[in-house]
Amino acid sequence: MLVVKRGVKCSRLAIGLTGTLPPPYVVTLQVSLLGIQFQWTAETQSALTNAKVDKTIMNKNMKKVDALLRDMVNITVRSDLTRNQRTNLETCITVHMHQKESTEDLVKKKIKDPTDFEWLKQVRELGLQRRP
Repeated sequence: MLVVKRGVKCSRLAIGLTGTLPPPYVVTLQVSLLGIQFQWTAETQSALTNAKVDKTIMNKNMKKVDALLRDMVNITVRSDLTRNQRTNLETCITVHMHQKESTEDLVKKKIKDPTDFEWLKQVRELGLQRRP
């Protein structure tokens, strides 16, 4: 939730500085990226929390991450996408590819605890520095 509040604050600041709203495709991309990040974080956190009870849950989570990536890639071959839609989708794929690699790394290292540093470094908070 903190990330969403900061995103909204930054968006308001950008609008205040420029005096104009960003194009709709930029807003759509930002919302899509936030959704992908939230979904991946929530599902992986849940899998890690339940990993001690269900030994296969991390592999199941990996398959879900891979399935979403494949779905997005399959959409890129559609001919009815506009240039902006295709670019936005490619950006989402790039971000999700990093998430997939992070998930593969967690599975390979057999991480089964949501407090493990390998997971925490993925969800670290990149705080904004306060100016005096």
